[in-house]
Amino acid sequence: MERKIILEDDSLFLEDYQLKMLEINRPHSFLPVKGRGINGKSKYVYLINTKQNLLAAYKTSHVSGIELEQLLLSIKTCIEEAERYLLEVDRIMLDPEHIYVDRGKYYFCYYPPKEGTLHGDFQELAEFVVKNADYSDDACVRMAFSLHKEALKESGDIFAAIDTCIAEGREKDRKMKDRKNYEHREMADRVAETSVYGENPKGYGDLGRAAFDKDSFDESDSAFGSMKRLFWKKKRLHWSDMDDLYIKQEDLY
Repeated sequence: MERKIILEDDSLFLEDYQLKMLEINRPHSFLPVKGRGINGKSKYVYLINTKQNLLAAYKTSHVSGIELEQLLLSIKTCIEEAERYLLEVDRIMLDPEHIYVDRGKYYFCYYPPKEGTLHGDFQELAEFVVKNADYSDDACVRMAFSLHKEALKESGDIFAAIDTCIAEGREKDRKMKDRKNYEHREMADRVAETSVYGENPKGYGDLGRAAFDKDSFDESDSAFGSMKRLFWKKKRLHWSDMDDLYIKQEDLY
């Protein structure tokens, strides 16, 4: 069953090239639309089917960092498509009520009688994102506040604002991944230390000083590799110093 929305304007309907361009080229970013005049007014019918606008989609949930990045990239694509087909970008509706989403893809309304600027709608969208961001997602929070800050700039450069916002989010995500990797390495070192000084699951409990001869040392073995990491971290020794290193057998337990 088809679902549609209707936007109505009091002005007299005048069919122009913009609707023809949308009908003929069917750009992927825009909802299909047909316009007509009824009783001296203009009506525009948009096909939405299973799509929801942002207000409905995030009524009981929050915008994640991944979703926000995808939304911003979709806005860039939408503007690029509008320019490609000689459409007026200020007629694109960027308010949350008229942006639709379905299975991770975003769709936009092109409304010929629309007043105001695209930048004004972009500011309204930024306000919505800040209010509905997932605050448990650090990258999303950083992106949301960066978006709000950039949207308030008088320059009105939406592409620059989007690029800055996405870069902020990706940088935060990179730092979080680096931190997690560091924590994993720290945990591995602690496990290695326990393996050397505590119970040794591979049975190296009777190692003596001769076992540490650098020519016979097998770094590929997990126990010996763990010992190497331990010495690097705790004593900052180089392997060239191992010939002169004396370790008491009881120190290995």
